[in-house]
Formats: sequence, structure tokens, C-alpha cells
Amino acid sequence: MKSMDELQSTEDFDQDMKDMEERYAGKSPEYMVTYLCLKCNIDSARTEIDPPECFGCGNMEIETLQILEKKKITAEVMAERLKKVTDRMMENLKGAYFAGKEDPNVDFDEDQMLKLLERVKNLRDNVQGLELKEPDEQS
Repeated sequence: MKSMDELQSTEDFDQDMKDMEERYAGKSPEYMVTYLCLKCNIDSARTEIDPPECFGCGNMEIETLQILEKKKITAEVMAERLKKVTDRMMENLKGAYFAGKEDPNVDFDEDQMLKLLERVKNLRDNVQGLELKEPDEQS
């Protein structure tokens, strides 16, 4: 888990958002491209407007990012990706929980971790239960 010093600063986040606004100015993405990083073996999905990048290790070397699929962006495609991401988040947090419990050298707050696991499980359950409606059915 990242320490507070390693987390992205507000200024960096603001700059990333500004860069994204400029990149998307006047453009609407049509495709979600899923890449497999050959360095860390994690898949990451981006739009065709965004440069390829691994969210696992930050790799941006196109020769080590293999395109797994390119799908037209639809509500179903977005829901499918959200479900995969929340599943992965839950598995990673479970791994962190057990690793933290087992390592005596880690400052581990079990109560906090259990609360976080509960919140993420609720998020995951809500995402897994998403029911997509046609635009005319939405209220």
C-alpha cells in the first residue's frame, strides 16, 4: 500500500485533469481499448483518445502493451469493465488484509481495514447488481 508521501498530490491530480480536458476537447471517444502489460501482466482499459498506459506499473512503452480487445463504448461495455475493476479491487484488498495481518513489521489497523473491506464489498455488490435501462426508461 502506498504511503501518504507516495500518493498523487492535489496539484498533480489537477494537472492530470487539465491535460485530460485538453486531450478530449471537442472529441468523443468511441472505443475502449484494453491492453495487457507484458511487464506486470495487468490489463488496463483506456479510450482510443488516451495514450496507452498500464495502471498497474505505469508502463507506457507501446511495444510492451499488447492490445487484448477494442470494443465500441456502450453502457454494457462500461458496466462489464466496472464489474471487473471492482472484483480486482476487492481481491487486492483481501490480499492486503491477510498480508498485513501476517507481517509483524507492518503498522496494521485491522479495524480500519475491515471497515474498508466492508465499504468496498458494498460498492462491488452495487456495481455487480447494476441493471442497465434504455434511455427512455430512466427517470
